[in-house]
Amino acid sequence: MQPTELLQITNLLHEGTDLEPEQVRSSIHLLVNEGTGHEEKIDFLEALAKKGETARELSEFVSCFRELSRDPELNDFAPQAIDLCGTGGDKAGSFNVSTFVSFVVASAGVPVIKHGNRSISSKCGSADLLEAIGIPLAPDLKVLQEGLKKLGFAFLFAPSFHPAFKHIAPVRKELASRGIITVFNLLGPMINPARPAFQVLGVYDPKYLEKIGQALEGNKLSGATIVHGAIENSDVNCIVSPLLSLEASPIDTIRSKSHYLYTKKYALIQFDSGDYFLPQQQVLINGFSKIAELIPVRVNSVKVDTTKQKLYDIKPLQEVDKNYEVLISKILWGLFFSIALFGLFYTYLFQKRSKELREQELLPFDRAIEELKALGNEDLSKQEEFKIYYSRLTDVVRRYLEEEAKIDALESTSEELLIKLETRKDAGTLNLDRKTLISLREVLQNADLVKFAKSMPEYHIANDDRKVVENVVIQTREALPEPTEEELHKQAAYQEYLAKKRRKEKWIWGLSGVGILGLLVLITSMLVYGYYPVRDTLFAYPTKKLINGEWIMSQYGTPPLKIETPEVLERSNLKDKNIQQFSVGTLESPFYIDLLFDFPSRDSQKAKSSSMNSKEDDLEKGQALLNSIISKFESKGAVNILIKNESMKLPSGAPVEKVFGTLDFPKKGLSERVRCSFNSLLFTFEEGTIILTIMYEKEDRYAPKIEQRIINSLELIKEL
Repeated sequence: MQPTELLQITNLLHEGTDLEPEQVRSSIHLLVNEGTGHEEKIDFLEALAKKGETARELSEFVSCFRELSRDPELNDFAPQAIDLCGTGGDKAGSFNVSTFVSFVVASAGVPVIKHGNRSISSKCGSADLLEAIGIPLAPDLKVLQEGLKKLGFAFLFAPSFHPAFKHIAPVRKELASRGIITVFNLLGPMINPARPAFQVLGVYDPKYLEKIGQALEGNKLSGATIVHGAIENSDVNCIVSPLLSLEASPIDTIRSKSHYLYTKKYALIQFDSGDYFLPQQQVLINGFSKIAELIPVRVNSVKVDTTKQKLYDIKPLQEVDKNYEVLISKILWGLFFSIALFGLFYTYLFQKRSKELREQELLPFDRAIEELKALGNEDLSKQEEFKIYYSRLTDVVRRYLEEEAKIDALESTSEELLIKLETRKDAGTLNLDRKTLISLREVLQNADLVKFAKSMPEYHIANDDRKVVENVVIQTREALPEPTEEELHKQAAYQEYLAKKRRKEKWIWGLSGVGILGLLVLITSMLVYGYYPVRDTLFAYPTKKLINGEWIMSQYGTPPLKIETPEVLERSNLKDKNIQQFSVGTLESPFYIDLLFDFPSRDSQKAKSSSMNSKEDDLEKGQALLNSIISKFESKGAVNILIKNESMKLPSGAPVEKVFGTLDFPKKGLSERVRCSFNSLLFTFEEGTIILTIMYEKEDRYAPKIEQRIINSLELIKEL
């Protein structure tokens, strides 16, 4: 096929004719052909853009360029991967949104295979951005695979996988310089050679939404989303970023002879001063499109005359005393009712338990007689009351026969129980007369009628039945042989066991009551004073003990430094007589204080006074001492030391240099280092140097208050 054939196809486009698939394929082969003239390629792409690409043409373009692409060998990742890309061409002047979105999606666990190129029609392409942050554009395929495995992200640089674009890129750049957007802006996101299963595609013009959707149907995607966005300003789509639109006026029309002047005003704002560009705007008039030029905008800062504008310091935070009166009142009333309820509950349980223990202490005969007497006081007026009465009545005689006569009575029916009694009578082991057994049979029968047939006998019958049961109990006791000494001994041992058990239970109940009351007091204290103060008081938190203890105001060194501390500072014996050191605790302690005095001899002071740089020497000496303190931290195992410094004044007005920061320090009994805070105050003057160092655990709730109290008390006493 001769290159001149591209001209024939271009003429069809000029006539507004849509291309057939064969014509699209021929055009593509001619475009990627080195022998095709530069101007011919420009004319074709310009004519296609002017006519407007159809969905059928786009689909064929996509299919053909995919065939010409290089395989990145990412088939194992493609079924789960997504590509996020925009077409460009909106002339909004925005940053590369799709690349940043790709990073977010990849970090969320979705593999991203992004396909992109350098900037053609925009300020910054995805390749330009990635290259700027150090990501290689043309790595080996193994590197791409490894990036997907570890990071969930891979970038396919279009020139590396589309060698056919080599002879088209110069044409695209030239057309882009003329403001012409070609079909390749639309193709880029759709011809990803890895063929990911999912796609999010942004287009610069809403007219392409449906066309691209139809073109993607043949790509065998699992899912795709095609989007177009614009900033809404009144009734007109106007992109004003990086400026912000406050308001837009209605269109004002002015007629001048045969011309019309349309004016629409926008109020724009930008909070940062500097030079900006208002993006190119597309204006549509009677179907004709016109692209405006970039408009430079300078935002000036507002000048404030500080000599006339009165300034005020920021007000400090004010501590508000909490009003605990209402809270304490409610807590006390709640505590009172809690104790009252506990007392009632304890009394109920104690009485119930005492009754059960008393019943256990009684002998079977005495317990049975006592229960029968209690039944004689029952008020029987309802069937339900009769049912309860006879249930208790039969339980008394059954339990007694089982405990004393060793007859399985509780689990036997009425007839079975009578047969067992008859058998014991015939055997001569239980001498109950015949009349008593007949009466007991009648009682058991009456009980069954009441319990199962809802019978209601006369009151005197119920009373007579109770007397029959009482007679059975008495006769059974008389018929049984007297207990042996061994049985009596067992009974005495059992009574002693019950007594011990009763005393033990009283102790348990008493201790439980004390524990519950203690718990109520603890909860009340936490509500009033807070969780941490109560906890730290109970467990004797070291620094809480220090802050609440008796503080000592004393003077150390020569010239003396007045300082208030929770404990007396102990002097250390140093080889260097010019250096005095006072401290309390160690670096491993919860709170460490170190006070260091460096005062050279008088000869050294005279030599120093004769020097012109005595002040600088003091600072250097002080800095050397501070460095020695940091070195001391490191020698004791401190790591991750962060240091800051600033100049400040004490409440007394004395200027000091403050060196502070944090470090990780090993503590006794702990496997891991503890994050600690330290603060060193440096005093430099003619006589010498003083350094106060304080260190404590960073998470300590009380240590900062101790530190601040110590610093507020500092006062240098000048000798007279």
